[in-house]
Amino acid sequence: MADRKKAVYIWYSLMRRLAPLQRAALLKSFGGAEEIYGRTRREIMDRAFDIPELSRAPEAAFDLFDAKDLEPAERIIDACEKKGIKILTFEDEEYPLHLAQIADPPVLLYALGDVSLIQRPCIAVVGTRKASPYGRWAAYEIGKRIAAGGEVVISGMAEGIDARGHWGCIDGRGKTVAVLGTGVDVCFPRSNRELYLAIASGGLVLSEYLLGEWGRPVNFPVRNRIISGLSRAVIVVEGALKSGSMITAGLAAEQGRDVYAVPGNIDQPNSIGVNRLISDGAYPVFSFEDLSARLGLASRKKQNAMQAMSQEEKTLYSLLRQNPGEGCGFFAARTGRDSRSVRTLLMAMELKGLVRNTADRYYAC
Repeated sequence: MADRKKAVYIWYSLMRRLAPLQRAALLKSFGGAEEIYGRTRREIMDRAFDIPELSRAPEAAFDLFDAKDLEPAERIIDACEKKGIKILTFEDEEYPLHLAQIADPPVLLYALGDVSLIQRPCIAVVGTRKASPYGRWAAYEIGKRIAAGGEVVISGMAEGIDARGHWGCIDGRGKTVAVLGTGVDVCFPRSNRELYLAIASGGLVLSEYLLGEWGRPVNFPVRNRIISGLSRAVIVVEGALKSGSMITAGLAAEQGRDVYAVPGNIDQPNSIGVNRLISDGAYPVFSFEDLSARLGLASRKKQNAMQAMSQEEKTLYSLLRQNPGEGCGFFAARTGRDSRSVRTLLMAMELKGLVRNTADRYYAC
């Protein structure tokens, strides 16, 4: 038999008549899917009606709990193995702790790509599909700056803002995660095929939905809790007052995540939502520099650059800290190198954010 624990979790994830919050509450009450699998429908119902989230669930929602056939789940496991898709259950060590702690975590996740990315700090970039040129530009540039800061961009791979945030991160040589409202083997929308392939090969595609499952309208608001749950902060670029990005922002606030919003033109419908978020207390994005500072991206960029320093750069950086404000000739004499090569090295370090140059006087940052 295929991995029994995974099979039982897949079996439990198919109980779709219960909402995600109800499935999560029942799972926590029993302590795992195997405990539920070993109980009768009546035993499950007796426990469920003592759980606030399930007290009003209709009896019909429990009809499938007497069906103990694991063969469909085993077929899913086999299909995932053939396609290189990993299954993360609620009990797996690789299941992100910060996602497990939200009120309604997914029972399991299907993952195509680099699973380690969801253990790293993630920042969500979300917004409307019908983005303005300004919104598309802003999302792309924000994605690039998050990548430069060494963090992961997470979004929903929708057209418009989501796609531009992903592309900004990819072009900035960063890593990005797409959380889908379809199976991980389904590219939706089809127009994002190139983006889907880029994320699947160099990042991570994630979903709680079955392989081959096409996106129903109800799926996308539900998946938004995963985007915010995996993120330490959510940045909304554009969005109408009633939109998926506003849902994500609301979920993020409920989950204790920081919410940022890019101010928009007051005569544009897709600015109403983000401007309302700012009015309600979201951090306004005044500039890329301010956003990087608030998110701590500048310091992370410096940490990454320092870790990647060559031995020559380390030696020069140490001298800069000990002798701030000296000129190129001074450091050339101290290192025994010619002035031209030292100046080139100082310029390279300046581009990495390690050195500040003021009137040909150099300082360590």
